Amino acid sequence: MNISPDELKNFKTLIGSPIDRIPLIPKMKFGTDGIRGILGKDFTLDLFRAAAQAVAELLKDNPEDGKSGIIVGHDTRFMGRSFAIAVAYELAYAGHDVLLTDSFCATPVIAHYVWRNNLAGGIMLTASHNPAEYHGFKYIPYFGGPALPEDTNRLDEILGGRAASAEPFAEFNPSVLENIRIVDPKPGYMEHLAEMIDFKTIVGSGLKVVYDPMYACGQGNLDAALLQHGFPGENLEVIHTGTDPMFGGFMPDPKGELLNPLREAVAAGYDLGFATDGDADRFGAVDAEGIYYSPNILLFILADHLIVNRSMNGDIARTVATTKLLDKVALANGREVMETPVGFKFISEALREKGALMGGEESGGFSSAGWVPEKDGIYACLMALEALAHSDHTELGMLVESLYEKYGKLLSKRIDLHVSENEKDALMSKAHELDGPFLGEMPTERITIDGVKFVMPSDSSFLLRPSGTEPLIRCYIEAPDDKSLGSLEKEVRGSLGIS
Repeated sequence: MNISPDELKNFKTLIGSPIDRIPLIPKMKFGTDGIRGILGKDFTLDLFRAAAQAVAELLKDNPEDGKSGIIVGHDTRFMGRSFAIAVAYELAYAGHDVLLTDSFCATPVIAHYVWRNNLAGGIMLTASHNPAEYHGFKYIPYFGGPALPEDTNRLDEILGGRAASAEPFAEFNPSVLENIRIVDPKPGYMEHLAEMIDFKTIVGSGLKVVYDPMYACGQGNLDAALLQHGFPGENLEVIHTGTDPMFGGFMPDPKGELLNPLREAVAAGYDLGFATDGDADRFGAVDAEGIYYSPNILLFILADHLIVNRSMNGDIARTVATTKLLDKVALANGREVMETPVGFKFISEALREKGALMGGEESGGFSSAGWVPEKDGIYACLMALEALAHSDHTELGMLVESLYEKYGKLLSKRIDLHVSENEKDALMSKAHELDGPFLGEMPTERITIDGVKFVMPSDSSFLLRPSGTEPLIRCYIEAPDDKSLGSLEKEVRGSLGIS
């Protein structure tokens, strides 16, 4: 299978500008999730090409033994296919063995292909859950998880040098495209899902499910996996399919306030609904009553399921911003909790190197031992469905209430405290000096691995950490009930002098 004649024609038009043109490479930096920015403003075709050249140089300078080849994938965003061909071309021009997905593809599927096929790395063109006007470029190392700082720092260095040189791109060489192979990474992912998910119990449960891929690249994965294993077609509804680069006018983010269409679909006679984000690495859920179940609650369900029902060994990894409900599950079952800074790269490390049985973050990241060490919303939703199917309940709310009775209850909330950049440092300094009491209790723990977190004897807690990209401080609050949650928020705001 090759690049189609129409794709080749479009590609020639795309990069057929004069060869002596000075590239337009905005100043952008790689983070754990790569580069993201507004297309045409922060993000240009030249940036895609230059970032690909940076990855090509990184992998040539730092080869991994026994690893070769780079796969390039893209989501459903505007011109994603054309940009992916341009990235694949630059990698092949630099002498790498390049694989290009045959269509749009989910980030966890790309990461899985890298991990299971001993590739040197992968590139995913996605802006994840960001609005439609954004685009992105994510580098995935050979182990199939988020890139580490030593790699992203080196990519920044190479990309910065490329931008500063203002050296024109080389003249187009059509023979380079002959070195790009088109592949479908889904079959291997689906085969592995069949090993990891108990589809027999799911199918036998009689549950009725709605799936919302939010017009993005989760479609054809979760739904296809269920149907392949005998899930009744009449018990499965899929909404928001097709490749709409505008995502129906909404952000492709499975947050509660964006899932009203899913709520309506579930209310038409289904038991629950799942949603995944723009590149299918994040997840959320709603039930027939329209109640939204955040990643924190779904992680709570998954922790109990993996330990109690699946008898998996190991400890639980969670970020400092993620619910301490996971601690309750761990403590009751003789496990430890690895608390990390915010960022799935730390969870990935715990899974790869420290024997964690599962890892999660409150923003919607989950993976487990035996699975790709990258957050995977498809896998998370299927495992949550398995957990409900294994329980004595047909409603997600009833399962959660039974777990509250078993382990204790905590409610969580995230607040964005908007401040100026000048105020941010001063307020964080003030936050580090706070000493309580809060809710009438003196903190028993003060955790500073990422921002500052105060934990009270009742397991109420709050974390304050500055945003690295916006003029705000993120505040994560957790308490046993709604009244305590509201009181703690009021006390934190008062202590910081923020109305």
